[in-house]
Amino acid sequence: MPFLAQMMTMYMTDCDVKVAAITLALDAISVGVDRDSSPSPRKSRFRESSAEPPSPARSPRSPRGGSESREDEANPSSPVKLKVMAELSALEGLSHQFKGGSATVGTPYVTDACVAFREALVRQDSEGAQAAAVGIVDAFREVRQVFTQLLQLEGDLAQTQCK
Repeated sequence: MPFLAQMMTMYMTDCDVKVAAITLALDAISVGVDRDSSPSPRKSRFRESSAEPPSPARSPRSPRGGSESREDEANPSSPVKLKVMAELSALEGLSHQFKGGSATVGTPYVTDACVAFREALVRQDSEGAQAAAVGIVDAFREVRQVFTQLLQLEGDLAQTQCK
């Protein structure tokens, strides 16, 4: 396997793990902050799987059963906001590694999303950080599709040359 193909494969494998961690964190935030207290199950907005998050009405995360007020969410020192920022801050090192790997293989959209995530964390902007984290996942999925197509084309070309 040529060096470039090996590098692309290693990048995709490494980033798949990072995307899974980011997705889990976003799902945890979504469940913990969700305002809908109905017991009906909801599908994850971030994960492609069909796993259902627990209803906030029964969630031990929220002492008031998932019915925090809008003022709590707007207050930068509210327990909800602090919990969201803690979840997002835990991803900072991961996004830094993601940024470095993405810059190495030349994927500026992923790199830019990682930079936006870090800048939102510095500003203590939880909504901006969540949006940037979703941007990281989306940008990587696009890059992954392109890399997969390139690897397939390279494999097809190698088979054609061997004949």
